[in-house]
Amino acid sequence: MKSRPVDFDFSGVSTYWADDEEFALIYNGASLVDPPLEIFLCRCMQKAREHLPPRMHDDLHAFIQQESTHYRGHMQFNKAVAWSAVDTKPLENKLSADYEGFLKKRSLRFNLAYCEGFESTSVIPMETFFNEFQELWRRSHPKVEAMWKWHFAEEHEHRNSVHDVYVALYGRGPMAWLYRVIGLWFCTYHMYKYAFAFADLLLARHREGMNPAQLAASMAREKSVRKLGKKNALSHMLRIMSPWYSPENRRAPDDVMRILALDRAPAPIPGSVSTVKM
Repeated sequence: MKSRPVDFDFSGVSTYWADDEEFALIYNGASLVDPPLEIFLCRCMQKAREHLPPRMHDDLHAFIQQESTHYRGHMQFNKAVAWSAVDTKPLENKLSADYEGFLKKRSLRFNLAYCEGFESTSVIPMETFFNEFQELWRRSHPKVEAMWKWHFAEEHEHRNSVHDVYVALYGRGPMAWLYRVIGLWFCTYHMYKYAFAFADLLLARHREGMNPAQLAASMAREKSVRKLGKKNALSHMLRIMSPWYSPENRRAPDDVMRILALDRAPAPIPGSVSTVKM
């Protein structure tokens, strides 16, 4: 596992970076969740480091480096696609305040279970972005495709990190499993609540002034994107809930392994399926 230098250059990328405008807006909303969430994740792992044996410190350091690069990349992307017509700051501040409250008021076990829930469910968007969205990517800006695919390739690479920390501190017994499952579902509810709220703000502004036919078409496109996004979610969630779950057994698309073979993550990533440069 290694932290790859990334040249974040989102010049030419605007709010509508895809022909499917609903696809762009939904994932602009999702990207707004990433910086507060991954800053929280890094802070939790730094707290856990104090309780871990030295043999785990190198892996933990590489994990934090990767996640730090992720949230900085999303900050730059969010700035590039920001829409002055919609003020997302109040909701961003509320999300950050939630995480600050978790750090102050919740136990390390709860917070690590939350983080492990986030890391374990990354398999769902990983498969979606690489396997289900290929047609949408062909009509999208290749820099955006590169960012998201690089992000989820590295999520696959460090898929064991939080799980290993959680098991090292709390074991695999019934209570450890119960906390892990609670963290999984709480995290899923919490982060998707905000992702949907951000997307709803953007979509509401996008749909202002639409006639009934345009509105129906927009809602149909949104439904199609969301359907693809959750195509394999239930089967993955059931596997993650198993007492014998291990992220080591997660399989990745071939394109993930091609990205992980790189020493750095340029944009667009070689092997990107995008053909249209906007």
